[in-house]
Amino acid sequence: METLDKFDVAILVQLQTDARQTNAELAFVRLDADHNSLEATGKLEEAIKKMPEVVACDYISGTGTFELQVVAQDLETFSQFALKKLMNLPHVKDIHTSFSLGEVKASGALPLGHLGR
Repeated sequence: METLDKFDVAILVQLQTDARQTNAELAFVRLDADHNSLEATGKLEEAIKKMPEVVACDYISGTGTFELQVVAQDLETFSQFALKKLMNLPHVKDIHTSFSLGEVKASGALPLGHLGR
């Protein structure tokens, strides 16, 4: 069985608060810093921590500096948040967004059989 990471837990917390949220309301954002100095990433990290729309944020390897999980009311609200707030954070070079285009598999219940052993 796969384990839940911070993003999975953040999604579950949001869904427990309001299970009617759609995938557009739970968006993933990769944020690229203009340079990765200790000072620049520190300022960016502090600014991200102050944003209530960001429910999870991790440093990532590969392309990008941070991966954010953002909650928004709808796609238009998310778009305004990304363009007006995220793009104006200190030392932001670019942002990349991802949304689910369709569900391949979903289960309504978590597998719990292993807990009774």
